[in-house]
Amino acid sequence: MPAGTDPNQRHLDIVEVEPSWGRRIVGIEGLRGIAATAVLVSHVKGLTAADADLGALAPVLPLLAYGLTLFFALSGFLLYRPFALALLTRTRKPDLAKYAVNRALRIYPAYLVVLLVVSLVLATANTAPLTVADSARGDRVGYLGDPLLLLLNATMLQTFVPFGVQTGIGVAWSLTVELVFYVVMPLLFLAVWALRRRGGLLAAFAPAGVMLVIGVTTKALSAPLYAGLTGDEALVAGWGGTWSAVLARSFLMHADQFAFGMAAAVLLEYFRQTHETPAHLRPWRWGILAGGLAAAITARVLDLGVFEDTVFAAACGALLFFVACPSRSGAGGAFARALDWGPIRYTGLVSYSMYLWHMSVIWLVLRHGLVVPGDTLGAFLANVVIVLAGTLALSTASYFLVERPALLLKSRMGARAAR
Repeated sequence: MPAGTDPNQRHLDIVEVEPSWGRRIVGIEGLRGIAATAVLVSHVKGLTAADADLGALAPVLPLLAYGLTLFFALSGFLLYRPFALALLTRTRKPDLAKYAVNRALRIYPAYLVVLLVVSLVLATANTAPLTVADSARGDRVGYLGDPLLLLLNATMLQTFVPFGVQTGIGVAWSLTVELVFYVVMPLLFLAVWALRRRGGLLAAFAPAGVMLVIGVTTKALSAPLYAGLTGDEALVAGWGGTWSAVLARSFLMHADQFAFGMAAAVLLEYFRQTHETPAHLRPWRWGILAGGLAAAITARVLDLGVFEDTVFAAACGALLFFVACPSRSGAGGAFARALDWGPIRYTGLVSYSMYLWHMSVIWLVLRHGLVVPGDTLGAFLANVVIVLAGTLALSTASYFLVERPALLLKSRMGARAAR
């Protein structure tokens, strides 16, 4: 359905801020919403229904943890597109100063506000790294009064040292990974731009290839560190105050997940430059999706260990290309239009705030006895609804009070630069 014919869509068109490069791609916001909701549901399961018998949902719920993999692939896809186009066509380089300002305005304002609220007001921050003694329970959740830890978290550097791993907003370790990606990706672009005098597919794919090599190599070399560990030992090795956890939460370990989103961006921009018609793209569109589904099934059937998220990232890249690539009619496909449905698209609009708030809402629900007791599917779903409602309320507030003003500032700065 065209956005202009649906009141919900028209309202979203008014409040949504246009991307800083290119046009809005139908369905991408919805994928963000699905990724954020998947992470939320996964954490509700882990903290309120770890031992519950969830029947037919039991095999599906572990897949929700890969919502973060989808987030990484989305970042690679969306941020690399202008760089991919420049390398394909050897046209003007993206403005790196504008890029840096855009990234800072996108990631820091909401993060700093949420960090201060959860650390100093709600007392739902992680005050210390995970240990065997607390085993991921709420024993270490409270006020974050340590000035050094607060400063490390405010600068998103907490994951670089063992005593800061998973402190503050627990899930913010992934933002440190994103922050490093924001720096490394344009540096790889500049290296290829300087070394490759002609544009083309090889040049455009090169940064994605380097990312893939970094991630896969790090996983292969670090696998012995985690081999044979089980239970609390494995948990602390990956998430606690150890150097092995610093490595496990690092960009080096997750670089390959960005690579497949970057590759999807290269293919999309390449086909746009070659003026392929939607009919000609149909075999590519469905073939790449089939390959992505095969990769996801393979990852579930085989024990791939540390490489499982690499294979799932490939599936996410295929999904991104499928959603972004026009259908036979030239518009977004049926799946992309379904993702653009008002409620899903709105969830995507506030997905960054959802990601920042949801763990605090879970801790508040547990602390104040608002969790629905029981190990049944009904109790689990009720707790998902409770946490999702509270998270959406806080996310709506932070989006309109913090995120959107920062995004509008980014847009105004971009418009002035264009003029």
